[in-house]
Amino acid sequence: MGILLTFLFLTNMLGAILILPALARWLLPRRPAQDREAAPLA
Repeated sequence: MGILLTFLFLTNMLGAILILPALARWLLPRRPAQDREAAPLA
C-alpha cells in the first residue's frame, strides 16, 4: 500500500510540475504583444 501511495504522490507531483503549465499554455488565451511589453514585471 505504501508503494502505491508513493507512486500516486510522484505522479501527482509530475503532473503539477509538467502537465499543468503545458495545459495552461495551450488552453488560456494569449495576450497581444504590446500588452506584454507594457505590463510591469512585478
